[in-house]
Amino acid sequence: MRECSRIIIVRDGRMLLIHRFKGGREFWVAPGGTMEAGETPEQTALRETKEEASFDVGLGERLFVIDDERQRTHYFAVKEFSGIVKLGGEEAEQNCPENEYVLEWVPLERMGTIVFFNEATTGRFRDLAHRSTW
Repeated sequence: MRECSRIIIVRDGRMLLIHRFKGGREFWVAPGGTMEAGETPEQTALRETKEEASFDVGLGERLFVIDDERQRTHYFAVKEFSGIVKLGGEEAEQNCPENEYVLEWVPLERMGTIVFFNEATTGRFRDLAHRSTW
């Protein structure tokens, strides 16, 4: 089973997400990606965040893990970050109208209304909107 790691970063009541438009479908994902050979989930989260969003993070706790038919995905809270948020890596290279990636700071109160890549993720992010501390 493929393994992935993603980060959950909240600043000023907003969460950083990637708004995707692909193949006529619109959905959201948290920054992150696929684990490479020999990596831990934490190392993957750090590397993928730097590649996709061009900034460095300090990881907090592992918030949850979602298993589905395609993969196991680890989600980590971010306790600190530095740098300028800017699309980078393969996502910037592949970004086009048919396969669009848009980094957006989304207000937490919208978590109940947006659609994530899969239903399990949508429910978890809806619950995160009510978390009292980040």
